[in-house]
Amino acid sequence: MTKLLFLGSLACLGASGCVAHRSMLLPDERTHLTPEPFRLGDVSTSIQVRGSSGNLSQLDTSPLRAQVEERLRSTLGRGAAPNAPYTIDVEIDLAEEHGVGPGMAAGVATETGVLAVGATAGAVLGAIALPGVGAPLGAVVGVLAASPPALASAFAFDVNGVNAEYRAAVAVRRRSDRALVASRRVVAPWRASFSSYALDDRLARATGDAVIALEGKLVTALHEILAELGPTPAPQP
Repeated sequence: MTKLLFLGSLACLGASGCVAHRSMLLPDERTHLTPEPFRLGDVSTSIQVRGSSGNLSQLDTSPLRAQVEERLRSTLGRGAAPNAPYTIDVEIDLAEEHGVGPGMAAGVATETGVLAVGATAGAVLGAIALPGVGAPLGAVVGVLAASPPALASAFAFDVNGVNAEYRAAVAVRRRSDRALVASRRVVAPWRASFSSYALDDRLARATGDAVIALEGKLVTALHEILAELGPTPAPQP
């Protein structure tokens, strides 16, 4: 039965055979970028989501990918200049490893306890109803009856855990010949744990917070690169 607990937590992330959709919930804050001498080029995103039972093949990450790219295009676009001498390309890589959370042990203990109570109560009632032979049958019936509340109570603990690392690489090129003049990589690691009941909301919020952190580091890195390049070349027509 404890195996069902673990598989059930992964099922909430799309491993149960039905498609689940990943998205993020962004906080109200926004990273501000002052006008800089660049034009925004390509923004691409890759997402790798893995779980303790392997790839979560039934997980649709396209909504999250679209949200991330739209967010970064919006933020970077606010600081771009149409005739700037540089073009920047950005590659985003979101890597997540999903597994058990810190509440797994408590969840298993709770599940086991509820099942034990169900088996004991069933055995007692079975023995009363059918003296001599009813206890074993009653115990089985008690376990079956206790299974739904056992799983429900176990899922209330933080049985799900995520260990993630969000990365972004920015490449600055001259518009005149597309030559690479500078590049920088930034990383925003994060961890989160949550119960199965709060999984969708808390995962979406944690993802949004991580994307904001990555965005801030990316904007800072871009500003530093352009400052290091020195005097701005003549604008391109």
